[in-house]
Amino acid sequence: MQILTFLTYSIELLPFILCAIFFKKLFVTTEGKAFFIYILVYAVFIFLVLFFGYYIENGVITSSILKRLALVFEFTLLCNYYYYTLINKKLKYLLVFATTFFIFFSLYDYYYSIEHQNDFLPLAIECLFFILLIIYSLYEKIQYNLSTPIYLSMNFWVSTGFLLYFSGNFFLFLYSKTAIKNEIFKFQYNLIYDLFTIIKDIILCIAVMINYYFAPNDTKSNIQTNVNEILDSFTPYNNQANQ
Repeated sequence: MQILTFLTYSIELLPFILCAIFFKKLFVTTEGKAFFIYILVYAVFIFLVLFFGYYIENGVITSSILKRLALVFEFTLLCNYYYYTLINKKLKYLLVFATTFFIFFSLYDYYYSIEHQNDFLPLAIECLFFILLIIYSLYEKIQYNLSTPIYLSMNFWVSTGFLLYFSGNFFLFLYSKTAIKNEIFKFQYNLIYDLFTIIKDIILCIAVMINYYFAPNDTKSNIQTNVNEILDSFTPYNNQANQ
């Protein structure tokens, strides 16, 4: 289990390494910038949790605080990412409200939780929220994406990675609040969580590579291409004349 945990933390840094290498291509779009900020902040929290958890005396308490802060930042930055990828304006307003609610709820849950360490309820809420949000996001992309196949977009792979991660861990977090003291369950918990985390990070790496090889270098030119394609579909006379 220690080897698996170490492997999990190592793989969680791979998306950050790829983002650092291909950051210029990510910065072409606002969506890419939001994803880079999420990966950067997440990597910082991984280093801090490892440092305080393993190398600082009495670092377990500090590590639990960092994990709670990491949860809040993860929720906030993922909402920020989908704020720039979604088209529905009403849903964007909902993201702002959901972020505010989740921050206050996490603070409340931390204050009243036993030993200030059990954050399973906020984790379960986060999973359920993003499962529904990502499903709608993918539906929206299918409806409005006209220029390229959906599987050649970074957002598709990012959404797929997080959808598998949140779906795989939802019931795990929901059940953990009452069963975490069971040693057998602890083993199963670490095994399931590490497995879905590794899958998520591998898919996020694929998302970065897809963005590097298939995303347009100029967002404005890509938008103009989409507009031209739409206009051409409404000009059958010109098409017949060309034939």
